Amino acid sequence: DNRDILILLDGMRLNEPISSGGMLQEAQLSLFNVERVEVIRGPGSALYGANAFLGVVNIITSKKSNVLSANLGNFDRRGSSIQASSSINDWLWSFSAEYYQDEGEHYSGFYDFQGYTEDTQDPARRVDINLNVEFKGLSAKLRRSEREYQDYIVTGVQLNGLQRIKTVNESLQLKYLHNLDEHRFSYYLEMQEGLSDSLLGIFHYEPQPPGDPATGIYWTD
Repeated sequence: DNRDILILLDGMRLNEPISSGGMLQEAQLSLFNVERVEVIRGPGSALYGANAFLGVVNIITSKKSNVLSANLGNFDRRGSSIQASSSINDWLWSFSAEYYQDEGEHYSGFYDFQGYTEDTQDPARRVDINLNVEFKGLSAKLRRSEREYQDYIVTGVQLNGLQRIKTVNESLQLKYLHNLDEHRFSYYLEMQEGLSDSLLGIFHYEPQPPGDPATGIYWTD
């Protein structure tokens, strides 16, 4: 989660909009339609703006393929993905979407914050939707991603049913490239919106374990 490295997906920023950390809300990024990864080492803020102080990573996806797939696996994993693209005259469009969900790995006798042991797991859910439309030098890209994680993996403290983090990110990028003689001009407009919904529990047993209510510090025998 280094805020000095800029992470891009087809030129769109993936850095978290509040802390600017890379991949904080885009964990488990899907690779099913990744064509290549471009890496620029060293300072790049003069060209790419904020967060590119140490380097830039640009993940390029395929724009000219048609794929439909489904998968099942251990930990009750299931998922499906689709990619479609077409071109008509000077128009080019591509669409991709992926859904993934699992029930997580099972952990036996995991200690919670109060010293009790209980079995737990770390279920996860992921949704990615991308739409790209191009016409000559004009392009529009729309992206929506959802992430949801539950139980102990959120904070490393086991409390079944009382911990969850859910994020939703939406991005829109408009770009226009214009060639004039030997010069090339680029115009960008990019908007990003992020939503985070978290439930972080610590104590859920009644009565509370022994401790000092004035300081909020509790312990177990």
